[in-house]
Amino acid sequence: YVGPSLHDRYSVLQALRESIKQIGQIIVATYAWIGKIFAGKISLRESVGGPIAIAQMSTQSAKLGFWDFILFMAGLSINLALLNILPIPALDGGHLIMLIYEKIFRREIPNRVKLAIQQAGFILLLLFMVFVIYNDWTRAF
Repeated sequence: YVGPSLHDRYSVLQALRESIKQIGQIIVATYAWIGKIFAGKISLRESVGGPIAIAQMSTQSAKLGFWDFILFMAGLSINLALLNILPIPALDGGHLIMLIYEKIFRREIPNRVKLAIQQAGFILLLLFMVFVIYNDWTRAF
């Protein structure tokens, strides 16, 4: 977007309220996007970006101005945090699921099983990273 922009001024409390509202909107949009991917409503290939896409979008937002760049980085950070808490082994969400399981059943998951789960999750993440980087590469060049 390169048209006119509106700059609102807020008091500290208004800014805090507005930032919480915007973070909530990003959270809802991110989980809706993930839901659409799993439901097959949008293409995974079309909707994910890796380091090349992030660099391109960072450059574009920086060209728009400092605050646009800061907002992009904040949105990216929120998205990464949300993805990190998904219940995928090797991510924090996967660790949380195992802790909840141990708390409910009042026994520790054997280390051998934990290690196997973490390794499987790590392999899945590596495969996903290869897919995302390949996807970036084919779109960029």
